[in-house]
Amino acid sequence: MSKQRHHIHITLSGASSARRLAEALAAAFPALEQRLAEIRQLVGAEVLTVEAAHKCWQAAPLDVDVRAIGDAILSRVRQYGGEDNSVDLAAVAIAASVQAELSEAVWSVGDLPLGDITSANPAIFGLLEGYRWVAGPGACPDLSACAIISELNSSHSTGCTPFGAPLSSASDAAGTTLVQIFDYADSDTVGWIAFDIDDMTGEEIAHACDHLRSLSGLIDLSLFAGQGKKGRPVMRFELLAQPEQLDTIIAAAFEQTTTLGLRYDRQARRILPRWPSEGIEPRAKYARRPDGATTAKIEADDVASLPTLKARREAARN
Repeated sequence: MSKQRHHIHITLSGASSARRLAEALAAAFPALEQRLAEIRQLVGAEVLTVEAAHKCWQAAPLDVDVRAIGDAILSRVRQYGGEDNSVDLAAVAIAASVQAELSEAVWSVGDLPLGDITSANPAIFGLLEGYRWVAGPGACPDLSACAIISELNSSHSTGCTPFGAPLSSASDAAGTTLVQIFDYADSDTVGWIAFDIDDMTGEEIAHACDHLRSLSGLIDLSLFAGQGKKGRPVMRFELLAQPEQLDTIIAAAFEQTTTLGLRYDRQARRILPRWPSEGIEPRAKYARRPDGATTAKIEADDVASLPTLKARREAARN
């Protein structure tokens, strides 16, 4: 089975802080409890100035990845708050360890609580420039929490609705910070091409499809029967292609068919987590649905030799 990839979504309230964010992260990943306890012991649990925290961080025997992530968080605090700003080093250590352990995860953050803007540190708005802030009770997150958010959520995905199959969630003891974990549903972009043909024979269309399907970068080709101008029967070609190969496949469509014009676009695509079966026959492809259910589809080639439709369906069900 392929390695599971996570989408981690963080929701902060008006009472969130770096310490409470770290507490919620630790609660969300209980399998990391021992690792997080060890790193807390290595760096201590004090609230220090950035300068003192940086010296302590550099002196601790940390893994390379954890050290690099922590360095980035501390650098953000120093850049936007100055050397004398305080930072919760244990919170930094926990966040750095979680991100290092989940290096393939995708992170997002909900709308950030604006709270009492008169008491907010102005530096946080520069640090999280472009993030969505909403009015509400309480206080803005502290600078350390904002630096952690900025590092975890490097894609700056903010104010979004989390997607994927829900796996678990956790919060800090006070309920100020919620961490939700989803099985990641991947997103990408594909090239889309469509055109109609009303003056090619069935054999010519079949040959054209064979040539187009052999092209590197073609993902899928579908045909649809319809009716065009003057009541003529037409065949609608729809192709999906890797975006970088779009121009090449457009040129091939003009070469292989009689079309004089076509439509094309780049479209967003959402892909469910999927993985192949291992060591069983017939082979199957599994997928995890947004409600958490797992479905399976048998590889058609593995049952093609069975003599009847009934036999093929029974093999697929079993």
